[in-house]
Amino acid sequence: MISYSNGRWIPSDEMAFPIVADSVGSIRGYRIFTACKTVGGGVFRVEDHIRRLWDSAAELRMNLPHSPNELRDLLSEAVKKNAVLGSELLIEIFYTGGPASANGTSPSGPAQLYILVLPLTPPTLETYRRGIALATFPYQRPFPSIKLTFYVGAVIAHHTVVPQYNADLPLFVCPTRGDILEGSIFNFFGVINNELVTPVCDGRILDGITRRHVIELARTMNLGVRETVVSNIQDLHEAFITSSTRNIVAVVRVDDRVIGSGSPGPITQRLMAAMPGQIS
Repeated sequence: MISYSNGRWIPSDEMAFPIVADSVGSIRGYRIFTACKTVGGGVFRVEDHIRRLWDSAAELRMNLPHSPNELRDLLSEAVKKNAVLGSELLIEIFYTGGPASANGTSPSGPAQLYILVLPLTPPTLETYRRGIALATFPYQRPFPSIKLTFYVGAVIAHHTVVPQYNADLPLFVCPTRGDILEGSIFNFFGVINNELVTPVCDGRILDGITRRHVIELARTMNLGVRETVVSNIQDLHEAFITSSTRNIVAVVRVDDRVIGSGSPGPITQRLMAAMPGQIS
C-alpha cells in the first residue's frame, strides 16, 4: 500500500514521524488527525473530514501548508494509488507540528502532512450480531472538540475498567457531573421510546463524522433525535456506538447493567441496515 509522507509517496509500512524534524508533534503533542474510510471507492463524507481538520487547526492556531482543495486532491491520489487492491481503505490524515522554533516548543513553520493508507478492517460479523459491552471511566479529553492524537485516558481505561467489567471498550463519563460524554474512539447513542438520545456537542465531546451521519439518517427515517445530557443508563431501551471504522455497533451492556434485552435492538438494527458500508 502507498502512503503520503510530507511530500513523498512511500510504502505504508515505511511510514514514520521523524522525531527531530517533527519535534513539536512527536515530543510536544501538537498534532491533529482524522480517520476516514472509502465506501465504494470514494472517501466517505470527505468534506466533513476536511472541514473538521480546518476547524481543529483554527482552534489550535495551527498553520496548515495546504488549502482544502489541495488536501482533497492528495486524498484522491491516495485512493487511486491503492485502488488496485480492490478493497476498501482506512485513510488516516495527520497534520503535525514540525520542527521547533528557538523556544523549543512552538513550531518554526507550517504543519507537516502525513496520509497513512491501510486496508479497512472492520469488526467481525459476530461483533455486529451480538453487540459489545462498555465500561465507564471518569475522564474528559483535553480540547474535546478537536481530534488530537492524545489517547492516554483511553489507554489507562483499557488497563483498568475494561478488564474489571469484562468489557470491549471504555465509555467516558464527566468526572464532575457523571453524565456520559463519548467513548475512547467513538460517539454514544441511546434509544428511549423509539427516540435517539445522544450527548450534545457542548464543547465536551467530539462531533464525530459518523455521529452526524446517523443523526441525518435517523431523521430521514422519521426517528426522533434529541441531543441532550445522557445520565441514566437504566433509562435506555437500546444503545449503540458510532465511528468511522465501525459504523454502528450495538451496546448490550454498560458496566454490570444489561441494556434492553441484551441483544441489538430493533431501532439499532434499522439504522445498521441503512448505513452505507455497514456489515450486519
